[in-house]
Amino acid sequence: MASLSVNAQDTIVDIKPMTPSSFNLNSPDMTHPSVTLDTIVVTSNPLLPQANEMATATSIVTGDALTTQTSSTLGDALANEVGVSTDSFGQGASRPIIRGQSAPRVQVMQNGLSVQDASQISPDHQVAVPVLGAKQVEVIKGTSALMYGGGAIGGVVNIINDTIPKEQPKKNISGKVALIGQQATDGYLGYAELNGSIGENWLWSGYYQKTDKGNIQVPHLDTDEIANSWYTQDNGSIGLSYVTDMAISVHHISACLQNMACPFMCIMNAHLIAY
Repeated sequence: MASLSVNAQDTIVDIKPMTPSSFNLNSPDMTHPSVTLDTIVVTSNPLLPQANEMATATSIVTGDALTTQTSSTLGDALANEVGVSTDSFGQGASRPIIRGQSAPRVQVMQNGLSVQDASQISPDHQVAVPVLGAKQVEVIKGTSALMYGGGAIGGVVNIINDTIPKEQPKKNISGKVALIGQQATDGYLGYAELNGSIGENWLWSGYYQKTDKGNIQVPHLDTDEIANSWYTQDNGSIGLSYVTDMAISVHHISACLQNMACPFMCIMNAHLIAY
């Protein structure tokens, strides 16, 4: 038979209260090598940034580049920009397409104001703002264009020109003239602009553009041309401003008359823009 015996012993544990003096950082058990962290510099703007100050996908085409391209339509003038193509409707109409989006999803503006013309609803109409008169053209893509309204979900094309004078010119009278010829249609594009001031507060501006293109010539055909492919346009504008240090009053009117032909019918369109 096996027997089991257990001897019990009492164990006494002495528990003492811990005081701040018990944590001796200089003791061997609490000594660790020091580590120096790199300096981190944080810079912040104390003011809330404006929406137009944030990074945007924007490209700018200067007026000199537009004149060099000798394009008579807005779409053709911007066709070489990244993410921009053009929809063509004969010789008369060509609107820009931004990342696959076109009218009415691409907002065309003049000096920050929306251009309300027939080209927004009909592809056979030309944008009623001359390209040769632009100082520069701004192309805004992506979500940055949403700040311009629901009609700009595809992008914004803002044409900057002197149709609305806002500041005193360097000379009392100034202007520019451009004349472009086209051999394939025996046509031409002429543009003339004048700007000036009357006294210290009155400013005025005006332009006139004439486009005349005949039938497109095609060699090695019986007729040597495409019948009913001609296009003409008359575009003019007058602006008057009264400018002071405290306020500005602007009066501006522009008109555009377009005549175009297609193989089976002749279309004449006219629209008036005033603001």
